[in-house]
Amino acid sequence: MIARPLHSVWWLHPSALFGAVAVLTLAIAVRTSDWGFQLYSTRKYLEPWHLAMGMGAWGVFALGVWLAMSTGKQPHRPSKQFDEALVPWFWLSFLLTMAGYAIWLLIGLKNGFSLGIILDLWQGADESTADMIKTEIFPTIPGVTTATQFGIVAVLLGTWLYCRGRTKLLLPLLALLATAAARAFLYSERLALIELAIPAIVIALRLWVFGQPQQLGRRMALQWLPLVAVPLVIVLFGLFESFRSWQYYKDSFDSLADFTIWRFFGYYTTAHNNGAMSMTLRGPWPIPYSTFHWFWEFPLVENSPFGYSQLTGISPADIHTDTLERYGNAELNNDGGLFTPARDFGWIGFGPFWLVYGFLAGKAYRGFLAASFAGCMFYPLFFLALLELPRLQYLSATRTFPSMMLLFAVMAWLAWKEYASSASNSVVATQRSA
Repeated sequence: MIARPLHSVWWLHPSALFGAVAVLTLAIAVRTSDWGFQLYSTRKYLEPWHLAMGMGAWGVFALGVWLAMSTGKQPHRPSKQFDEALVPWFWLSFLLTMAGYAIWLLIGLKNGFSLGIILDLWQGADESTADMIKTEIFPTIPGVTTATQFGIVAVLLGTWLYCRGRTKLLLPLLALLATAAARAFLYSERLALIELAIPAIVIALRLWVFGQPQQLGRRMALQWLPLVAVPLVIVLFGLFESFRSWQYYKDSFDSLADFTIWRFFGYYTTAHNNGAMSMTLRGPWPIPYSTFHWFWEFPLVENSPFGYSQLTGISPADIHTDTLERYGNAELNNDGGLFTPARDFGWIGFGPFWLVYGFLAGKAYRGFLAASFAGCMFYPLFFLALLELPRLQYLSATRTFPSMMLLFAVMAWLAWKEYASSASNSVVATQRSA
């Protein structure tokens, strides 16, 4: 059988991903009965017209992707000589990340962290132990926890370099993933591991698999990989939950499997429902907040006269918490990512937001398919953001801000270097012609 190149898979396309994740989970949430939501200790606020709005967002998002794919200059794949300039940036992001984790660990040891706490978690600690780890032993520390988020850039750059021949970077990449896995276990923060592992897999697919001859069986397996990946994600989700909330709920369920399914789908259905609840009960924000969350949480802004609370007289975080405590479930507190643009820009701005979002995602995807450096850096983040869309707006989250800023710094530095090289070549050419 003749092997043919595989250029992409359907589930990597941003429009397909939007529909398969955001719209499908919204449809499930809308179809869930009032009694079903009562199992999550909340009322149902979703209506059929919310599903219509979600499908409309999907349509304009797909239009934005199509426009991006159809216009502009075709990106190109850089030569391997290009990679030499990226190595220092990888080590910078790696060292910043590990320094952040090292300082955080030292603070945790000072606050009483010990092997006994790890054993308690492994054996199934109660909620009080998990809360103590988050609030007392490893509290969020501005600057320190920010530095740990540079691991996203380190993995993006490291995977790019490793897949293009710099195999000695495997050990630091594995160290980053192991550290993130420890954080996910101790801090009950699965996203810390997900936001490193998924971008690495996406880049490896593009550089190692796509464009290479593949037998029919392998091509089919890659196309239908989600059929295996989704059950695996649910199993891993249940594994993490077995060390946490299962200890609290185990007397209410017949098995860990039943609890895992209930909890997993609850994260998505209640997030969509929370978005509808907030829009219905609280209405739009006076000025955009959710889609600029990183800006308002930036310390120099948050504590200045230009902070959100100072400008508007309200605290969105307090309003969100109060709304959940009064009308929803404070434990399942994700506000959803699909309807948050409506709170920022109203229903009139809802469509234009998703059109622009789709255009940017489409540009990143086009670069990714061409194996351009920018495409391989940014599209994995869009891919992850679309996976997380039912729960939150990942790209505007505070945790994403450090990595995005460092990536933009890398891009700016590369552009300046290219400009300086072009200017130098022009001067040399002028002198020779003279």
